[in-house]
Amino acid sequence: MIDLVFFSKLKAQSSKLKAQSSKLKVQSSNIDPKIWIMRLITSISHPQMRITVYLWNGKYLIKFEAGSYEQSYKIDEMLIENSDNIEQMLTESFLEQVANRFREMHADFTGLMN
Repeated sequence: MIDLVFFSKLKAQSSKLKAQSSKLKVQSSNIDPKIWIMRLITSISHPQMRITVYLWNGKYLIKFEAGSYEQSYKIDEMLIENSDNIEQMLTESFLEQVANRFREMHADFTGLMN
C-alpha cells in the first residue's frame, strides 16, 4: 500500500527546497562576478617548487607547491605597485624558509602516517 502521508511530506519538502533554491539564485545574481574570478598573473621558475601568482578578490595570492604540499600568502593589491615587483620580493632567504617549511610539513605528515 502506498503511504500517502510520506509522499505528501516529501512533496512539501520538495516545494520548500525549490523555494529556497530560487531565493539563492536571486541572492547570488546580486553578487559582483568579478570578485569570484581568480586571474593567473605569472609563474615564477624555481628548481625546488612551483611558484604561481594569482590576483583574486583584491589580493595577490602567491602559491608555492612542492609535491603534495602547498603554502600560500595573500598580499593586499594596494600594497603592490606593480605585479612585477612580487618576483623581486621573493628573496633567496625567503625562498629558503619556504623550502624549509615544506621539509617540516613532509616530516610532520610522514610522522602522522607512521
